[in-house]
Amino acid sequence: MPRCRTSQLAIAFAGGQGAAGTIFLTFRLTNRGPAACTLHGFVGMQMLDAGGQPLPTRLVPNGGVFSNQPPASTFSLGPAAAGANVSSTFQVAYSDVRRAADVACPPAFELLVTPPEELEHLSLAPRGWALAPCNRGELDVTPLRAPGVAPG
Repeated sequence: MPRCRTSQLAIAFAGGQGAAGTIFLTFRLTNRGPAACTLHGFVGMQMLDAGGQPLPTRLVPNGGVFSNQPPASTFSLGPAAAGANVSSTFQVAYSDVRRAADVACPPAFELLVTPPEELEHLSLAPRGWALAPCNRGELDVTPLRAPGVAPG
C-alpha cells in the first residue's frame, strides 16, 4: 500500500486545553484520496508570523509531557469517503510561560504541517485557538495515531 501523500491529506484543528502553563492541541489528518494509504512517524511543523515569515519552531518528537508515549507505528488510513472515524490524530504541547531566555512568545498566524516523508506542507491558520509557544518555539509532538486510537 502506498504512503499517504500531502496532496491527498487534509488537516484540521480538533481541540485544545490548557493546565499549569502547558497548552495541549489535537489535530486530525484525513485522507481525501480515493484509496487507503499508510502513515508512519511524526509530522514536521513551521510557525509563521503575520507577514508570512518563519517564527522560531523547535519540534521535539515525544518530548516533554509526551516522553512516555509509545513510539511511532505504521498504519493504514482509509479514505474519508469510506465512512466515520478515518482520521489520524496527533497532539502538540507547549509552554505559554515565559522563561528568562524568552524575549517574547510570539503568536503564530499560520502553521505549516508536513506529513512524514513528504516535502510539501498543509497550511492551517489558528482560528478560535492560539499557538504562541515560549521556550524558543518548542513544540512537543506525538507520533501520528491510527484512526480510533485515543491520545495516550
